Amino acid sequence: MTGGGSLLKHLPQLIEYVTGLDCRLGYPNEHLAKNESLPKNIYEDLKSPMYATGIGLLIKGIERVEIEMQKENRPERKVDVVAESSPRKNRGLFASLLEGTKKFIKDDISDQDFLK
Repeated sequence: MTGGGSLLKHLPQLIEYVTGLDCRLGYPNEHLAKNESLPKNIYEDLKSPMYATGIGLLIKGIERVEIEMQKENRPERKVDVVAESSPRKNRGLFASLLEGTKKFIKDDISDQDFLK
C-alpha cells in the first residue's frame, strides 16, 4: 500500500483480514539516494509511504526518457534536482492548476448556495 491513507493505524492488518492477501506498506527508501544539496528534513519526509507513488512515477518517467533517448541515439541530458529556497513567480503546472481550481471554486460557489 502507498499513499497517505496507508498510514492509517492497523489498515494493513484490516486489508489482510478482509482480502486474505499479504499487505505491506510501500516505502520509497530503496529508490532514494542521499543528496548533499537536499536538506535532511526533506529527505526524511520523502521516505514516507505518502510519497511512494509520486517517486515511483518519477522513476518510471526518467526510465522512459532514457529509453527514448537511446532509441533516437541522442546524448543523454543530466538533470540535477535542486531544492529552491526562494519562491518563483512561475511555479509551473501544479501551481497553475491550483490557482485555476481556487478561482473556479470562488466563482462557482457563493454563500447563498449554503443558506438555502
